Amino acid sequence: MVTLIGSLAAVLTTVCWLPQVIKTVRQREAQDFSRTYLVMLLVGISGWAT
Repeated sequence: MVTLIGSLAAVLTTVCWLPQVIKTVRQREAQDFSRTYLVMLLVGISGWAT
């Protein structure tokens, strides 16, 4: 179970940048963060802390 949580955390913290990049490219500005990015990062970091 620990390996599963760690693997999921690794995937989330690696892939979480994708929604932010997509939002920045579409809007052509990087003034704010994508909510999807923030949620994925928070869940990923929480998984690492577990």
